[in-house]
Amino acid sequence: MLPERKRNILKAIVESYIDTAEPVGSKTLAGHFSQPLSSATIRNEMSELEELGYLEKPHVSAGRVPSYQAYRLYVNELMDSYRMAKGEIDRLQRELRDKMRELDNIMLCVSRVASRLTDHTAVSMLDRRGGKEVRKIELVSIGDRCSFAAVAITGHSVENRVLRVYEPVSDEEAAALTKAVNLALAERKLAQLPEVVRCHAGAGSGMYQLCKKVIEFIDTTENAADTSEIYIDGAARLLNNREYHDAEKARDLLNYISDSG
Repeated sequence: MLPERKRNILKAIVESYIDTAEPVGSKTLAGHFSQPLSSATIRNEMSELEELGYLEKPHVSAGRVPSYQAYRLYVNELMDSYRMAKGEIDRLQRELRDKMRELDNIMLCVSRVASRLTDHTAVSMLDRRGGKEVRKIELVSIGDRCSFAAVAITGHSVENRVLRVYEPVSDEEAAALTKAVNLALAERKLAQLPEVVRCHAGAGSGMYQLCKKVIEFIDTTENAADTSEIYIDGAARLLNNREYHDAEKARDLLNYISDSG
């Protein structure tokens, strides 16, 4: 394991190279740390990091650039942890809902065009039945290790819920559980998953609690009432048909269409 100073220097090099795409020299890093380091000290550390395979030197007179090994260490150990705030999750959900509304707008336009082309009333239906099967689950830690935003992706929608457990669940455990749930969904073995997690983590563990809550969320999402939406355009064009010159007959049908739309 690298000493703390080398880790800090390597982290600064990786982040600088990500920002600028330019080789990083000791002078660039000199003012980067809370406890000042001399350029000579940084150069020595960079030379040792190069010998260890974490840095590469593209040209003789240039600074260093991170190697693949450096990026791997950065992702696994050095990168600042990040958790999505509730406001960010809400924003993402709004954007996903906007995308779903685009489909609704397409159906409305189809009805309008069909009505104008045929000079008849046009009816179209967006059928959301059978689309509630959850295809994928994502878990996002929010604030602490006992609260998670669960996102369920179905054929027609994206549902979300905040799940809370009494025992903490690490990021690694949450990632492992997410992978296990999605594999169980793909193989249709979700009912067997809680027992597997209980044997692995224990009945009192946060991971087991979270597993049960995720499965409850999936069940609730999949068992929600089916819906379908009807789009009607050109209802007044019914009156162009001789059959509906009878006001009584036309009124009954128009009332029915109004209630359905």
